[in-house]
Amino acid sequence: MHRNVANIASPSDINVLAVIQYAVEHLGVQDIIVSGHFGCGGIKAAFKQNDFGPLESWLSHIRELRSKFRESLLGNQENKEHTLVELNVKQQVVNVSRIPAVQQAWMRGHNLHIHGVVYNIKDGILKDLGLTTSRL
Repeated sequence: MHRNVANIASPSDINVLAVIQYAVEHLGVQDIIVSGHFGCGGIKAAFKQNDFGPLESWLSHIRELRSKFRESLLGNQENKEHTLVELNVKQQVVNVSRIPAVQQAWMRGHNLHIHGVVYNIKDGILKDLGLTTSRL
């Protein structure tokens, strides 16, 4: 399990790279679940104009996504945040699929799947985003 602010699988995050490499190469996991959650503080922060100090460079990933999909972020603030949570999970599934350890596992024929889900902490419902990949 790897957890960080706003559930970002950055290619420059040595921790996420190490966790996934260990899971795939040494534990032989076959399923990686990328899970976001509604009510995420990192997602909420990405909508604010505050200066969050060191977090700003981390939040820039989410703010880029917010800008890219601005036209998809409709409705009240909660709806916008929920949409951005889902878009972020989808982007992180793509990011995880590009991690060298994942790419190498697929080249070796490892039966590895990456799934995108969102957890609603208000009602406990897990929403499958219908995004499962075994190769990009």
